[in-house]
Amino acid sequence: VALFSAAMVLVVLSADLLLTVVGWEVMGWCSYLLIGHESNQPGPRRAALKAFLVTRVADAPLVVGLAGLAMGARTTRISEIVTAWSTSNLDAHGTLRLVLLLGLVCGVLGKSAQLPFTDWLPDAMEGPTPASALIHAATMVAAGTVVLAQFLPLLAAEPTARLTLVIVAGATSVFAAVSAFAQVDIKRLLAWSTISQVGLMLLGLGALAPGEGADAALLHLVGHAFFKSLLFLLVGWLAVVAGSLAGMAVGVSRAALEELRAILDEAGIEVDYDRPAADQHAANQRREERVDARQHQLRGDHPGEREDRPDRQVDPGDEDREELAHADQDGDRALDEDLRNIVGRQEVL
Repeated sequence: VALFSAAMVLVVLSADLLLTVVGWEVMGWCSYLLIGHESNQPGPRRAALKAFLVTRVADAPLVVGLAGLAMGARTTRISEIVTAWSTSNLDAHGTLRLVLLLGLVCGVLGKSAQLPFTDWLPDAMEGPTPASALIHAATMVAAGTVVLAQFLPLLAAEPTARLTLVIVAGATSVFAAVSAFAQVDIKRLLAWSTISQVGLMLLGLGALAPGEGADAALLHLVGHAFFKSLLFLLVGWLAVVAGSLAGMAVGVSRAALEELRAILDEAGIEVDYDRPAADQHAANQRREERVDARQHQLRGDHPGEREDRPDRQVDPGDEDREELAHADQDGDRALDEDLRNIVGRQEVL
């Protein structure tokens, strides 16, 4: 994990092309180890091998493209490479620059799981959830956005390369978003969501006019890192509570939300939200049943015994001490106080 994070930091901070390639390849190697980490099951090991092979196939044209750019500029410093190829003779080197940039775009599409390399990332969810979070949360799959942003002046000068990136990234974003609806495993759902979001980042780079910066794409990359990390924290909790099935997880989430709303209602806190009439009626009925049951409990009788015997006098001091000792921590304490006052007035009358 530390080596994976260090490789990502190297890709982001490196100003030299050689170090960028080293960090890029170390990330791919670490992802292979993390996906199949200490697993004897065939699923994670097959997913790890698939991710390694697919990304290696996509990295071949990327390495060729970066090597050609460095050889043409006679340096490995990224800033000098961009300057050299921006001022080169387009008549003599225009086609070569286009081919090299297309190789760079191909490598980025493979690492970011864009079309036609999308299948490896959902299968990589067979691995441990922390490894999946590392691969998703602005590390491996978003590394291509950072690399392309460093070569943005060259990309902006090649309309064909930009058009290719826009078409592939846009199609991938829509395709992945639709595919997420068909998933029953919640981790695979998040994988398709990540593919769609990375497509939007690359789309933002390809749609830029010459002379504009990559701030929008990089800002979305940072935002995606935060909300995807939080989503994986939620997935870890849901996996413990309800398993990995998306339908069960959503059901548990809705049940927990309804319970929270019921607790707030009973505590006297009004929650303003839109709810269907049938659900509102059922919630009101459940609340009335809880209040009625609480009243019977405070009186010391049962609903069926209420008419068979007179009300029993309860010592208010003992009752208070007993209720404070056994009050729940989820909001029932406020309701108990109100109901005790109501019962006390009824007994006095």
